[in-house]
Amino acid sequence: MFYDKQEKSPWTLHSIILVALIAIFSGIIFWGAGFLYTALTVALTPIGMAPFANDILMGLWTMAGPLTGYLIKTFGSAFLGEFLGSAVEVFLGGQWGRGLHIWLSPRNRFRVRICAHWIQKIWLVSS
Repeated sequence: MFYDKQEKSPWTLHSIILVALIAIFSGIIFWGAGFLYTALTVALTPIGMAPFANDILMGLWTMAGPLTGYLIKTFGSAFLGEFLGSAVEVFLGGQWGRGLHIWLSPRNRFRVRICAHWIQKIWLVSS
């Protein structure tokens, strides 16, 4: 049956603005964390603990997605918050934000799709 009512989109203006604000602030934090990472790596290198700098700061680089997903319970909001946060970092000149955009290039999306296909086949065979 056809209905006259139009389905309401789960994205409202309020949620779009909130995602944008979280992304902007997260991108600024990501950009600042790049400098902090460099300083921490330089400080920890003489004692052989340079890779530990990444572990100390990992929470800063992964905060935008979970925060956005927690505040806006709409499909894709966590990805959008993290992606736009890295875009803000790229526009500010950060050294690490470009990695997400390179990973999402068309060639890599094709590779991810192939890997997911084979993982699904392996999972089905093993179960």
